[in-house]
Amino acid sequence: MKTPSRTSAAQSDNLFIYIIQLNNSNQGPFHRMYDTFANLHQGIVITSAHEGPNFFGWHRVYLSLFEEALRRINRRLSLPYWDSSLDFDMENPVNSILFSPPFLGNGDGFVTSGPFANWQTPSGPLTRNIAEASRLLSKEVIQMILTRCRTREISDPTAQPQFNLEIAHGGPHVWIGGQMAGLNTAAHDPVFFMHHAFIDYIWELFRIRQFRFCGVNPSRDYPPTMGQHAPTRAMDGLPGYRNIDGYRSYWTRFWYRYERSPRCSMRRPYCGTPYLTCDRMRGRCISVARMLAPDEGAPALGAAAAFSATGRAASPRSSRARLQAASIDVGPRFRAPPAEPRTQAAQLSLMRVRRALPEGNQTETSIAKSKGGFTAPPSDGRTSDAMGFNIASGVPGGHDRVIDARNNGHVFPVSEPMEVLPPTVNTDQRLPDNFTTYDNSKNGNVSEWLFVPVLVKYHDSSQSTRPNTYSILRPRQSDACFYEHTEVHVKVQSQGLNYLGAYTDYLIFESNLPASTSPGFVAVRAPNVGPSEAMVTATHGCGHMCLPTCLVPDSKPALYQPCAGILKLMPIDVAKFRKSYDDASATYERGRNGLDRPEQDPPIVFHCSPRSYSPWASPGRHVVAGL
Repeated sequence: MKTPSRTSAAQSDNLFIYIIQLNNSNQGPFHRMYDTFANLHQGIVITSAHEGPNFFGWHRVYLSLFEEALRRINRRLSLPYWDSSLDFDMENPVNSILFSPPFLGNGDGFVTSGPFANWQTPSGPLTRNIAEASRLLSKEVIQMILTRCRTREISDPTAQPQFNLEIAHGGPHVWIGGQMAGLNTAAHDPVFFMHHAFIDYIWELFRIRQFRFCGVNPSRDYPPTMGQHAPTRAMDGLPGYRNIDGYRSYWTRFWYRYERSPRCSMRRPYCGTPYLTCDRMRGRCISVARMLAPDEGAPALGAAAAFSATGRAASPRSSRARLQAASIDVGPRFRAPPAEPRTQAAQLSLMRVRRALPEGNQTETSIAKSKGGFTAPPSDGRTSDAMGFNIASGVPGGHDRVIDARNNGHVFPVSEPMEVLPPTVNTDQRLPDNFTTYDNSKNGNVSEWLFVPVLVKYHDSSQSTRPNTYSILRPRQSDACFYEHTEVHVKVQSQGLNYLGAYTDYLIFESNLPASTSPGFVAVRAPNVGPSEAMVTATHGCGHMCLPTCLVPDSKPALYQPCAGILKLMPIDVAKFRKSYDDASATYERGRNGLDRPEQDPPIVFHCSPRSYSPWASPGRHVVAGL
């Protein structure tokens, strides 16, 4: 059951503790599992799970598997959704209690408070710059989306902009800024999963409307699509599922259900939590405001209040947040609605307009007075004339409830933030300028990269028996993969966990043989300063995943056991591997033939068959391949 945000601080702390445990850097059953999930939201997923109808289904399966990983730690846990419309309806969403120590920590620059303080990502320290641009979701936008009846009316590429839920979902991504603004980096901010749970909640409201009022079966309303969004295509990164599987009704029938977003009225002015207050005039629950720090300055309401004549933010924290957010490389950003007036982008634009006026002492105000004032629509209920808010001074006039409670936003004393583990030794996480994604067809600068051998074994399960060692991993409910040709193509890929980068190698097997073996080679950043960690996967045929097994350290002869495919290299391992694909391949062959040096046991061996084996479904122990 997914619950709304801010139900209680104690529940939030429990969730954050388990998210942190999911990313624990010590070896164990949940070793780097958070980074493993976060890294699924990059690469080919940027196109196959975005800008098309698979956006909804892929993210629903993704959230469900992530929640199940959390529930393996605590079966009573559920993933809450962040209803950002509760913050949009504030005077100034920047002041939301959500961005305070009991919840998500600060939103201005590097995250140094709250449960995710000093959280490290492959692109650098976790960073935010709230109200940078775009906008949060509003109830008006959600209501517009819920007037439609067919999925094609709210999804790319056929939806009109005002009804397009995917474009609307990009607003909070860009509004938060930092890693959340980038398609390849967003999932490394834990707020990603709470935001997408709310998008999934809106989609579920839409599906309920389809069934009850439109006479449409939501499980079959997958728009006709070809290419990566084709309904029967295997989901990228989520083995055992097809794109249309995310549209099945059983997710909300058997896996989870949603609590309704908080609401209130004149007769019932309660929202069920001290972190929300009821706006009786509009009959809406809104977030309470946190107490601002001394150096945050005036709330960013209007260009005159928050920006100086040079167009820079008057608040020192705002200036620092922009510089820190600009220091990280997030790659391509989400498509999002235009900036609303309370964001930095809109205010900078207003300042540019002000500076573009005719020379002299004439200002917008004097022009307005000389012409009798501007023609404008009535107040929207949030302006100073409606609520007594002095925009120039930034002092609230009694509308947004402010929480101080002597401990910077904590209402419940038990709700103390938990610090995460200290950052890794290696703080230089930038890649070479010409590095994007490695494969054998591109010539990149690999002087700082090592090529590690992995072994791939293809078994036809109808002709051979798998060893008992692998019986703990059972295939998910997926159909066997049948090949039209005699060749089986296997893609081996490494994705950095504490660095940003990926490499892909391709192998070919004969499908008519009962068993065959072939080595592959993946690039991993050289651990010159500190350890390097990468997630290595092998996918074959119609998208099914191969079973990874890791070398048991110091085992003679070599023993392997099921693992999550996580490879960890230490500085002492640099001399063991080569800096080019050709050298690594030649060295491996010489070792296998007994020349120059003994054959080195590969740290990971993959077992592929016509069925898919998923590490997410495994109750077994997840180990790390160390050398």
